[in-house]
Amino acid sequence: DMLQARFRMESASIEYENAEMEYRKALLALKSILLAKDDEITEIEHILEKPQIRFEKEELLGRVFSLRPELLAQEKELKRLEMVYKERKAAWYPKIDADLQHLRHDSSFFPQRRSDQFVISFSLPIFDGMGRYYGLKGIEREIASAYANLLEKRRLAELETLQALY
Repeated sequence: DMLQARFRMESASIEYENAEMEYRKALLALKSILLAKDDEITEIEHILEKPQIRFEKEELLGRVFSLRPELLAQEKELKRLEMVYKERKAAWYPKIDADLQHLRHDSSFFPQRRSDQFVISFSLPIFDGMGRYYGLKGIEREIASAYANLLEKRRLAELETLQALY
């Protein structure tokens, strides 16, 4: 019986050490997901109770959404595509040019014969209509795809955070 009790004690101590290692791994994973510094979450006390974290759920998700690099990169890509869309859409509008000209017709210091012209010209490229149209539609699809990717990345980040929180 004593040998069996000693064996159970040794296996319990091994399980205890494995549980401590799993706890440290889980704490490191939680810090990584929260993008917390090493001194923000040092220990989660009262192992038998529910772990306490200093962040509320909304504050935590806001922090995750504002700090995750893949979310920031996707937001920047979405803004870039929106600017490309505005640039391509601007090709549909007429172009207005204004020009002011002063001409002298003699060589005196105070010219007697002088002409001033103010020219306004409108131009509209009409021969590239279908190419511009399909280019604009392509950018619209890219924006929709980038927005869907952003929503998916936000959903995954929220899921990871909530899984680590609960």
